Amino acid sequence: MYIDGKCANELQPKLNVKLQKSAKVYTLEPKKSKTISGKTIKATKTEKTFTRNVKIGTKEKSVKVPVVNICIGSKCKDYGLDESVEISSVVYDLILVKDKVNLIPKGVPLIPPHEEDISKIELPPLKPMIQPKIKIATPSLSPMSTSRIFKIGFVIDRDTVPLPQASREEIQEAIRLANNKLNLHNTNIQFELQDITELNMGHYALGERDSLPQYSYIDNYYFSHASDPPNGVIIFREDPTASSYGGYSSGSSNLAGYGLYNRFESPLYGGSVIYGSVIDFDHMYAACGYDDNENHISDVPIDRESGDRECTRSRGIPCVFHNGYYMCSHIDFENDDYARTRLSFLANTIIHEFLHSFHPTRESLMIYHYGNLDCPDASCDVLDCFAFYSGMCPVTWEEFVRSWQYYLPYSENCMPEVDRCSDDTICEAWSTGNYRCSCLNNEACEYGRLCAEGRCKIPTGGECDTRRADLCITGHCTLTAGQRFKGTCNI
Repeated sequence: MYIDGKCANELQPKLNVKLQKSAKVYTLEPKKSKTISGKTIKATKTEKTFTRNVKIGTKEKSVKVPVVNICIGSKCKDYGLDESVEISSVVYDLILVKDKVNLIPKGVPLIPPHEEDISKIELPPLKPMIQPKIKIATPSLSPMSTSRIFKIGFVIDRDTVPLPQASREEIQEAIRLANNKLNLHNTNIQFELQDITELNMGHYALGERDSLPQYSYIDNYYFSHASDPPNGVIIFREDPTASSYGGYSSGSSNLAGYGLYNRFESPLYGGSVIYGSVIDFDHMYAACGYDDNENHISDVPIDRESGDRECTRSRGIPCVFHNGYYMCSHIDFENDDYARTRLSFLANTIIHEFLHSFHPTRESLMIYHYGNLDCPDASCDVLDCFAFYSGMCPVTWEEFVRSWQYYLPYSENCMPEVDRCSDDTICEAWSTGNYRCSCLNNEACEYGRLCAEGRCKIPTGGECDTRRADLCITGHCTLTAGQRFKGTCNI
């Protein structure tokens, strides 16, 4: 999160693997080679799948994992998206985004801790955000009838976020505020509270001592909700990074091998991960007069022992009590989008951290904060629009809006060049004006059926049912004696 010109560690390393410092993300275009660490690499999406038998919770599940063919020099090999590939001693995860293959290094934080570039710019004193200097369509704040639902699971660390903090009612109110903003931006996307899991994680940084890394908590939430998986998971916890900045983004491990397909496809991660973040639920935005232990010890801003400076650009102003704590008095409490209510900052943080997963694919990954050097075409003054865009570059909002993918299953009605049919199917005419998703191979068909002439049909000798209008590969459905609907496909 952007606070007083600083940014948190937005994505933590997932594995403790020692890699070259130069390791970075690579995007491989179809049928195009790229030189990586002196080796010629080519990656191609295939029509193949690998079948894996995996255990999710207490249940065994058979999943189909998409396959890509990767050539390192003259040696080519098929890899499932649940596998890794090693190039010059660097290990990469495989992510498929449409026809492109992203190589993401394991064990390297993609967005390392750093000082925000905007902090180097000498800004005038903060002013209230009254009206952004851009053309904005402002619809009603009521939910849209065709909204895409982005389901969020919440994991609460009750060791650092004790009751009554982070109650269901407070979480729902924060989501309501966030949805108002999503409506304001015409995203046609709405957040929805899926479930809440309460844990005791211990008073230490995630990934240290006996603690699991944050992605493991997100993975575990998925495994307990695999029948109805979330699109994102938020961990409410006060660790050093979240407490200092308000929050940071994270994500699950690559869950393609466990059957996950996230309908909200990221340009970087495709549909293989669940987006996540670690957020300080009770973070004090623009706090004034507090020491590092959140004790109020001064009536004016102070420089804390940790090095944090309060009210950075308005030194010497008095602290005022607002939203249940002392804040910098230069804040316009009526117009500042982060300070209107006690949960306004949290609502913006939820949006902010999820948007970090939807920046454009760049091989030198950036942060894409509003006003930063990697934010192209920022359309209005930084001070006017930073809060309006929840601190993120407009392009991340655009990518988020475009991220929803819905693939129609076999036999569903479709419109050519508009709707997308699922893998192994294609939209074509079944009759005049009647377009449906037709099968391309047997993988599109239910068990016991085979693809023939674009339809999933029952082979000769198989059981059929006239109520389902079952088609036979040869002949027709002959009713069994004494049966009104059930029969056998005969020649």
